[in-house]
Amino acid sequence: MSNLNQGLEAREAEGTGLKFMLSFDGWTPGGNTSDLVHDGLYEAMIVSCKPKKNKRGDGVNAVTVLKIAGPNCAEKGKQLVSYHPVPVGDLNSPDNAKKRFLNNLFASIVSGLKGDAAAEALKSAGTREFTFGFFEGRTCFVKVRETTDNMARPVGEVQFYVFKGQYDANPGPFGVVGAVDLSKSAAAAIDGPLAGTAAPATAPADATVKINPVDALLGG
Repeated sequence: MSNLNQGLEAREAEGTGLKFMLSFDGWTPGGNTSDLVHDGLYEAMIVSCKPKKNKRGDGVNAVTVLKIAGPNCAEKGKQLVSYHPVPVGDLNSPDNAKKRFLNNLFASIVSGLKGDAAAEALKSAGTREFTFGFFEGRTCFVKVRETTDNMARPVGEVQFYVFKGQYDANPGPFGVVGAVDLSKSAAAAIDGPLAGTAAPATAPADATVKINPVDALLGG
């Protein structure tokens, strides 16, 4: 029905007893809105990463929902939502070179699993295939800045994906005085992480064999 909740403004005097309708079709808990997360460097768990057609209808965005997982501070547990365009056409074109948010997200994941040097080595990884589901349950590291959304609400925004070494050097909200606790992993920090999506344990690499970090993670 398209006329639900029409005319409520004329019944305002009913106060708390005023009845209205909500639709839960397509709704998910938490929605796709970012919380206010203060400027800083954070560890984050990727709760979900799903395709959504962009507004132009000529491609998709990766709708990526993150939960702040570290360090132990007031921002822990808050949600960030990003819409990252999936490149179309010549992936090495100048235009697509400006849209490598997912490349940077993957590099951040690699830095946590295999170290910053392995993430740096991705510059020679070539072109590889991914699924959206690959990212879910993974740990990454983000630089967040405070901003406002299109309704002028204060929110946090992923400004950059960073390497674990950068996070370890200055974790948490900028300007906070005192030590922060880095002892708990992202998986332990989130209540009820998605079943079956935690990143698999990785065996130490054989120093005599040079394995591309993408191959090591994707099984190539």
